[in-house]
Amino acid sequence: MITVTEINEINTGCPSEWLGLTDYDERIYIRYRNGKLTVHLSKESDKADKDLLLNGATFLIYTSNPDTDSLMTFGELKIMTGGIISFQENP
Repeated sequence: MITVTEINEINTGCPSEWLGLTDYDERIYIRYRNGKLTVHLSKESDKADKDLLLNGATFLIYTSNPDTDSLMTFGELKIMTGGIISFQENP
């Protein structure tokens, strides 16, 4: 299981996007776009640069109809990633 210690929503529009940090000091970028929920992990980039994170490991968590919108709330994200990602509350 991936434990996220810090997470910030960086886009509330389309696509829904979050940047954060895991308990192993990996940078994490999560995106919901066109019905696909992906998680990107990297140790070699600045957590503020999502483009560099795309070069790390990528996991497809969920896929649905690509014609669906690209909006997801943080609550929905927690439900969709349950059992895969654990989110600690930000201090």
